[in-house]
Amino acid sequence: MCTVVFLRRPDHRWPLLLAANRDEMADRPWQKPGRYWPDRPEVTAGRDQLAGGSWLGVNDTGVAAGILNRKDSLGPDPALRSRGELVLEALDHADAIQAAEALAELDPHSYRSFNLFVADNREKLVLKPASSYGGHHVWLGIETEQERWEEIIATHADTADFIVQEYVPVPEEMFPTIEDGHVQMRLKRFNINPFGIGGRYAGSITRISDRAVINVSAGGGLLPSVIGRHKRRLLAEDEDESEVLDGQKP
Repeated sequence: MCTVVFLRRPDHRWPLLLAANRDEMADRPWQKPGRYWPDRPEVTAGRDQLAGGSWLGVNDTGVAAGILNRKDSLGPDPALRSRGELVLEALDHADAIQAAEALAELDPHSYRSFNLFVADNREKLVLKPASSYGGHHVWLGIETEQERWEEIIATHADTADFIVQEYVPVPEEMFPTIEDGHVQMRLKRFNINPFGIGGRYAGSITRISDRAVINVSAGGGLLPSVIGRHKRRLLAEDEDESEVLDGQKP
């Protein structure tokens, strides 16, 4: 049987971890992942030498697709199309939603039974104005519905006034907040931003927010930042008076 295991973590540096094997017919000839299809130069996938399709691949826009046989459907049927075509069909599209919609139009009875999965990297991307400030009009793939995401791209594709960046997961910690006169601990997102004056480090600003886009003018806040240095031992009574720290005696 074929097996696929995937771990989906939208708010992680690696949002999708994918592992798959192809052990149904060990003697069926295949080629390692590569760009084998002249009419699909953006596709990288393993190639089935028997039917010319694939079982697992990706494209240059970040879509991944794979296919598995269903029970009692091992091997090809000369009266039906190869299921490996479906992986290539999915990888013809720029995102998983478009791929799923296109595949839904195909006749499922033309193939032996299968399970197909498609994923994309929208949740790993950020769309934002090329020239703006304050965290306004910043769209995170992780927080934006696919339909709205496509509208933004269509609106700004011709004017080229938006840029695309990689989303970096924002750390979260529990912070005290005042609600109705009481202190409550709430999970907040934050970042620490060092700054310099005259080319030298001068301090840091800590910003905090409920949103992944952390900006004071966009509803975030500032926290006092305390940066300190300590010796290798924190307690004075643990110090050996003869110990040499950083090449100098205490």
